[in-house]
Amino acid sequence: MIKKNDNSNIKYRAKTNIQGIRLNKCLLSLSRRGADEAILSGRVRVNGQEIREPGFRVNLNDRVELDG
Repeated sequence: MIKKNDNSNIKYRAKTNIQGIRLNKCLLSLSRRGADEAILSGRVRVNGQEIREPGFRVNLNDRVELDG
């Protein structure tokens, strides 16, 4: 629960919702390094498009696929 005078959590939530989260964090079955390697090798698609940037950001309504 957020306290009224605790603004740090509110700022974090707003920032996360606007910018999304890093693609390698979405690939929970892989380690961070493994996720980066999968992204760079072209094994990951977001909304049907191949992504090769580990820093790419996704939102809650994006579809992330690993190996099809």
